[in-house]
Amino acid sequence: MSSSTEGKSGRSPISNLRAAFLPTIAVLVLAAAVQWAAGQESSQGGGHSSDRNGCSSSNPEVAIVACTNIIEDLREDEDSRSVALLNRGSLFQKKGDLGRAISDYTAVLKLSVGRGLRAKIYLNRGLVHFQKGDDPEALADYNDALTLDPSLASAYINRATILMKRDDLVQALADLDKATLLNPKDAALYVSRGTIYAHRGELDRAIADYTKAIEQDPTNAMAWRDRGVAYRAKGDGARAAADAKEAIRLDPNAAGAGEDRRLSVQGKGGAKTKAELDNAIALNPRDAKAFEARGNTFLAEGHRDRAIADFTDAINLDATLYGALVNRGVAYLGRSS
Repeated sequence: MSSSTEGKSGRSPISNLRAAFLPTIAVLVLAAAVQWAAGQESSQGGGHSSDRNGCSSSNPEVAIVACTNIIEDLREDEDSRSVALLNRGSLFQKKGDLGRAISDYTAVLKLSVGRGLRAKIYLNRGLVHFQKGDDPEALADYNDALTLDPSLASAYINRATILMKRDDLVQALADLDKATLLNPKDAALYVSRGTIYAHRGELDRAIADYTKAIEQDPTNAMAWRDRGVAYRAKGDGARAAADAKEAIRLDPNAAGAGEDRRLSVQGKGGAKTKAELDNAIALNPRDAKAFEARGNTFLAEGHRDRAIADFTDAINLDATLYGALVNRGVAYLGRSS
């Protein structure tokens, strides 16, 4: 069952492969534009129609004020407050006001909401806990979400991220297996699972998953890039260079793809890539994506401490860079290995 390239320990050094676990963490963020049920307005004893319209406004500041008015109006019924709390919590989450987002999601969980919606609220609150770095609380929320709705693929994906950080790769793979059964056409899932296989040293399985991802979405630059890295780890420079070339064609800014191609073709490091990123950061010290890209480069080369430092800077500048959050966990995992 194991790849012929697998080492004695069953795992390859993480520096051999660019770790990109769950580059886009899937989450069902509750829509800020939840619509009020038909006829609800006429049945309400409190509030104003302007607040109900404003609470689903595309303008976040307007929506937060309007939702707050509804939440604080004691004449409003529970259904109205639930919708307002969900909308405001989602808006706070998007703004990065994580403490208030958790507070709103917790408040609505105390109200009477349906089983399916309750599962999604736990999922959202779990993501906010994850963004805050509180993995135990996030894991508890994902578990509650799946207890309520075992078909919630996003919860399996998010839980797998935490399990991977804890080096529980067997359970992480089990969660991603379930997610791929639920969403077999989601290319990102195959990329994520493939990267876990790659870290375990099971390169043939990793390549098979990256290939499935490409079959589902031929424009997925990350799948081409990571398959190229896996080919390079197996010593197949020609295929590695071809995949890296395609990744660059699809996304010229794909972090590390240029370096991967140079490594495959020339057999030497990507000093130019780092120099360019160093220059970009010097010109704009608030360029979160540049820090993330340089962190990816350091991680690919096995410089985990420098990668962790860059991912931390990226996260501090932009808390929504989920790839930086997850890859920092990968760097910690590799360092502990």
